[in-house]
Amino acid sequence: MPISVETLTSDTCLYYRFTGHVRLDDFDALHAAEESACADLPGDRCLGAIADFSALETIGAPLFPRLQHMRLMTDARFGVVVVIGANSYLRALAISLGLTSGTRDFIFRQTLDEALAVLRTHPRVNPAPPVTASH
Repeated sequence: MPISVETLTSDTCLYYRFTGHVRLDDFDALHAAEESACADLPGDRCLGAIADFSALETIGAPLFPRLQHMRLMTDARFGVVVVIGANSYLRALAISLGLTSGTRDFIFRQTLDEALAVLRTHPRVNPAPPVTASH
């Protein structure tokens, strides 16, 4: 499948992997996979997503609106999206999608390990514990 999605790092992150040539019907399969992957995600905290474009060959411009309907763009729980392996064209696409949502930080990295490191330390995904007053 040219687009796959799975949960990573227990229940705090979705990992989207784009490979080969993405077609319209791939988004229908993705939607079903997203429903399954998101079913057990917590509803009370900000989550992260990783969009891995490192093995993507092509995605036609007419499919861009379908990208806007992926869970990582529509689900309010996702506040941080780390994009891996994007060329300048895909970076511009990710930024433009992010600007239309206004609620997500888009960060670009080269590897999955770097992306996971961002999500482990990002304050939206891992907020500091509340400070308690001492008596």
